[in-house]
Amino acid sequence: NWKLDEKAYQQFVLSPEVDLVADGGLNWQRSLWENFYPRIRREQGPEAAAEIVARFLRESVTIAEGNGLPSEVAEIWKREITNERGFEAVYVAAMRSVGVPSRLGSLGQAEFWTGSIWQVAPRPLVER
Repeated sequence: NWKLDEKAYQQFVLSPEVDLVADGGLNWQRSLWENFYPRIRREQGPEAAAEIVARFLRESVTIAEGNGLPSEVAEIWKREITNERGFEAVYVAAMRSVGVPSRLGSLGQAEFWTGSIWQVAPRPLVER
């Protein structure tokens, strides 16, 4: 129910394009929505929803180093492991899937729209 103009809604919620590397088949929206929406459906603002998304995502996806880790959002969610860049991309995708306007910021971190400014998304409790 948070307010957002139509252009921002199209670009930062409905658009499945998060990152050229992470987008893959662009088939991640329904799966993420089914997993995240029940957790945030009663939240009154994007800040509270983003905190819940961060917590659940960090419980579900391992951040690791090395080669051969999945980089596409759907594959990251399926295999539950990625690197830091992949985590930020799946974080943006998860927030978008539940209606939180989000993007990757200039430093590669997930950001969300508060209604007046872009803010770095809440950081997971366990972060390197």
